Amino acid sequence: MNGIQKQLREIAKEAYLKDLDTDDETELEPNFLRIIELVKDEKEEGMRFFCDVIWGRIDHPYSLLPFCTRDLRWKEIKEEAMKRYEEKKPNPRLMKWMSDISHAFDDKVWEDADFWPHFRRKELA
Repeated sequence: MNGIQKQLREIAKEAYLKDLDTDDETELEPNFLRIIELVKDEKEEGMRFFCDVIWGRIDHPYSLLPFCTRDLRWKEIKEEAMKRYEEKKPNPRLMKWMSDISHAFDDKVWEDADFWPHFRRKELA
């Protein structure tokens, strides 16, 4: 495993553990922004990481994918998530998960923008 993948996995794990310990999901935002910063110019590495997240090979908070999908807008994230959804359906939990990813990718103004300070500044200011 290379250095970027190791860093991404460590950040995801830190966010996952923080998520288990907090009632305020916005505390995870700095972790998500660090992930975005690491992958924004390293799409291949980013997609390796997100594929591992999508297929459940990395512990992560539920909100990691919608948040990162919204900022990066990589169609490959949505496409890979759809592959998992199609393979596992019918599954009510995955229906919600896929819906959240689709809204994050497709909405002109993200329905969850007001929840996250980062997106509140970007989309609602």
